[in-house]
Amino acid sequence: MELVFCTHNEDIDRAVAAAVAELTAVFPHRLLAIYLTGSAIDGTLVAGSDLDVLPIFAGEFVADEAARCRAWGRSWPGAWPLDVEPACLAQLTRTGATGLKQSAVLLAGRDIRDQVTWEPLENFRRDAIQGFMAYAAELRGLSPALHWPLAYPDPDDEFFGYAPTDTRLVLKTVLLGATVRVLLATGIRCRSKLDAARQYEAVFGGETAVWLATLHERCKMQWHYQIPADRAALRILLRSVLAFENEVLLEIERLGE
Repeated sequence: MELVFCTHNEDIDRAVAAAVAELTAVFPHRLLAIYLTGSAIDGTLVAGSDLDVLPIFAGEFVADEAARCRAWGRSWPGAWPLDVEPACLAQLTRTGATGLKQSAVLLAGRDIRDQVTWEPLENFRRDAIQGFMAYAAELRGLSPALHWPLAYPDPDDEFFGYAPTDTRLVLKTVLLGATVRVLLATGIRCRSKLDAARQYEAVFGGETAVWLATLHERCKMQWHYQIPADRAALRILLRSVLAFENEVLLEIERLGE
């Protein structure tokens, strides 16, 4: 497949071109299109970020194609790690899609987005809520069956258990929680982590919105998900995570989700 999009970052474009070439070799004659989503296209890519790749297979998946495609992505040896989430056209035309239509760019192949409808809002809401619950549970080593009120993952830890090695998972949890709150209040579907912080500020404002924007800016853009030299600054930011998680979870429980 010939590339039809570039990021104008030579390192990223080389990695993307290599990934597209290998994907089409591993799955010959099966891929209709390959899309790129996430921070590589919204200007927030940093060292340690994944390249979010969305391959679209023709028809239905054959045998274990989806599992093999995800495994291929996990084993990718390039300097930029890949987060590969395959889809098949038959499933997309049945269920609709949000990320594909809202925030993806075509890397290679034939653009199929006009064949896919928008995912029903109630399905997007369900997936966002389930994702938030799964992330919050993963932080605590628990099943997703969480109940309000939550406790800190480890109240005796310097970072309350939220950053055992880095801040990637806690940032995902918090900003997906922001996505849920914005969605429940307005019906707006946030496009990305950055968009979640911006939409939250537009909808709710206040100190929590400032905290969300600061958390994103420092944990991702300044510290690249790593534990910074200024450990006290990170501790102060993470102290507020629990209250926000509980605010989101309480709204979910009121819905009966």
